[in-house]
Amino acid sequence: MLTTATLCAQEFHLQPTPQEYITQKDSVDIPRQYQILSGNSVQDGPALPLLRSLMPEEVLGASFRVYIGVKGDKIIKKYQHRIPRKSEGYFLKIEKTASS
Repeated sequence: MLTTATLCAQEFHLQPTPQEYITQKDSVDIPRQYQILSGNSVQDGPALPLLRSLMPEEVLGASFRVYIGVKGDKIIKKYQHRIPRKSEGYFLKIEKTASS
């Protein structure tokens, strides 16, 4: 499964625990407008409704995007080579871009 998101929390615990976890000293705020883009394989599962319940202010067409899917979904094609070939393997990328 691939989830790309930005979350702010005082205590953020990623599950399952990653084998490699690289952090930076700053944080990334979720903008007021974001869009959740999902692959076909997660449409009927529990992950997408859970993500939407945690992030209920979605705006279609927003420039900040959160991608969720599994290996083979077209929506995450450019990330699938980064998903580990292990049971329950996942890739999470949180990216901060400079504001203009």
